[in-house]
Amino acid sequence: MKKNWLLIVICVVLLIAVFFSWRLFSHYSFVFGGDFPASVSRSDWGAMGDFFGGMLNPFFSILGLAMLLVTLFQNQKELELSRKELKDSSMALVAQASTLDKQRFEDTFFSLLGQQNHSLDKILSEGVYYDFDGKPSKASSRVKSLKNELIGGEAYPIMPFCSELKIAKSRLLKHDPLLNQYFRILYQILKLIATSSPGSTLENGFVIAELESTIPSDKEKFYSNIVRSFIPEDVYYLLAINCFCDGVNDPFYPYKLLIERYALLEHMPLTLPKHQNHALINEMMTHYSYAAFGNNSGYVTVS
Repeated sequence: MKKNWLLIVICVVLLIAVFFSWRLFSHYSFVFGGDFPASVSRSDWGAMGDFFGGMLNPFFSILGLAMLLVTLFQNQKELELSRKELKDSSMALVAQASTLDKQRFEDTFFSLLGQQNHSLDKILSEGVYYDFDGKPSKASSRVKSLKNELIGGEAYPIMPFCSELKIAKSRLLKHDPLLNQYFRILYQILKLIATSSPGSTLENGFVIAELESTIPSDKEKFYSNIVRSFIPEDVYYLLAINCFCDGVNDPFYPYKLLIERYALLEHMPLTLPKHQNHALINEMMTHYSYAAFGNNSGYVTVS
């Protein structure tokens, strides 16, 4: 019914015009008679035409104007529909582009995550490694050996612990290239999340000022939480040592900001047994902002 409304209007208008013309002719016949003798002159026919024209022309002019208005109204409706369709198409294209961007990001994200887990398997695999003095250790993973050397293990340490992050980092970087490779991959994943994840709050790319001043979006946290879920407990300590930086000009400063931005140290145990390296843990808590530890229950006090 709605689709044929214009045709119905035209039919109604034509019926009104026919009815009005019939009524006018009936009135003319009633007043002047219904017979048209053949002797009527051309001027009489002209007078009759003028009569009908004078009566019907205004009526049909009004009908023509009405039809013009109806046509304009119909064109306006069609234009509105066209604009709506264009708007819907534009929104669909934007949504499609957003979906493609998300797909490209996730393809890269999960590819890097796979590389990180592969590298993590290597540094967690057990074998005979050498400590800082070049002595072979018992069968243990790289991570476990370094954690025991720097933070402490189940047994009491034979040598005093390193109490400064700067020194601990220099020893860490020289010790194991596979561990350094793992940290580089982790950095690239965090950087990808900050710059390319859907809803990233970094409007101008990987800029230090924005890393310092903006809060990550829920989408960023979603992906960073996935990354954090793959980090073993012992790796947190080595990560905190690895990302120590000596001021804002240090090459590791952006890495430190990413650690704080995504609370990467939230699940790092801060309450240690008495024989482990409390001094180094305390310096970590001083070096990193509270944001790096998120809701870590041990952030305030260390036993």
